[in-house]
Amino acid sequence: MRTLHKTAALTATGLAAVGGIAVSTPAASASTSVGSSACNINTKNSTYTATTSVKFRSGPSTGYSSRGQLSRGTHVYVVCFKDADNGVGVSNSYDWAYGKVTSGANKGKVGWVADRFLNKA
Repeated sequence: MRTLHKTAALTATGLAAVGGIAVSTPAASASTSVGSSACNINTKNSTYTATTSVKFRSGPSTGYSSRGQLSRGTHVYVVCFKDADNGVGVSNSYDWAYGKVTSGANKGKVGWVADRFLNKA
C-alpha cells in the first residue's frame, strides 16, 4: 500500500515510475519552449507558405504559448516535423512543422506551426 501511495504522489507531480526509475514528463505551458529535438521527421529544409492566418507556437501542440500570428503568405523555413503517429499513418501530412519565419512581422523567430496551414513554396 505504501508503494502505491508513493507512485500516486509521483504521478500527481508530473513524474512517472518506469522500470524503477522516475522520469519527468513536463506538460506544455506558456513558459516551456520546445526546439527541433521534439521532431521525429527530418526534412530537406524547405520553405513553406502559410495558407491562412495561423498561430506560431513555442511547441508542437495548441497547449503551448503563441509566439505571434503568421499572416497568409508568410514564409517559414521548415527544418523538421513532429508527427503524432510517427509516420505510421496513411496520410502524407504531418501534425506540426518546426522552423524559422523568413518574412512578415515575426521574421527571425523560430517555433512551431500546424502543418495543415502550410504549403510548400
